[in-house]
Amino acid sequence: MKDYKEKIKKLLALAESNNEHEARAALLKAKELMAEYKIDEIDLVDIKDRKVKRIYTDYEYTKRGEWWIANLANVIAENYCCRCAANIPYKGAQKRQIFFIGLEGDVEICEKIFAYAVDSARKFGKLYLKDNYKGYNLTSQDKNRIKNSYAIGFSNGVKEAFENQKAEKVASGEDGWGLVMIIPKEVNDDCAGFRHDTYRSKNRVVYHDAKSDGYSEGCKFNPNGRLEEDNTNRRLGKRGA
Repeated sequence: MKDYKEKIKKLLALAESNNEHEARAALLKAKELMAEYKIDEIDLVDIKDRKVKRIYTDYEYTKRGEWWIANLANVIAENYCCRCAANIPYKGAQKRQIFFIGLEGDVEICEKIFAYAVDSARKFGKLYLKDNYKGYNLTSQDKNRIKNSYAIGFSNGVKEAFENQKAEKVASGEDGWGLVMIIPKEVNDDCAGFRHDTYRSKNRVVYHDAKSDGYSEGCKFNPNGRLEEDNTNRRLGKRGA
């Protein structure tokens, strides 16, 4: 146990690296080890306290434009020990800007995985539209509805993928996994003053075939895929991937 304790400490130290790829990979590995060896058996008192941090993303949504983004943000946040919320720039504004709240280290990973998930939903949604509606005389509104339907299905599938991952961890005997994934009290306290947003369109149209196909693709979501891709690009000397 002592060896693994020291290994976890070293990984958490690496998580403060200026190299974001190395930092994210180190923190994820540390969390896996903490779960595997049960968090209550590891003395982490002497590890440097992390502060609660907010990260404002570049992703926005409206009632009709990519409304599924809020749902996907919630799914990602709760699986990375964070909370998410929507920033409203002024009273009556139509756009909501997604931001995340979490401990340092956790929230950076959460934001990166969220961006990866949104980009995936958009990419696969466009491919679905191209492959299944080629030759159709669709309006821009119809196209957006189809892509949004696919994306909300994708979001639900991502949630299922995380649930399956949790079930596998428990089944394999990693009893501490649930404790590792609990949102810290400090994060919840920081969100105590937030108000519930009832911002939703009453006339939302969903294409169920698109939603079903999106769900199937979302169930395949691998959050480590981005890390593997980043590491590959780093080894090959590529940038901006």
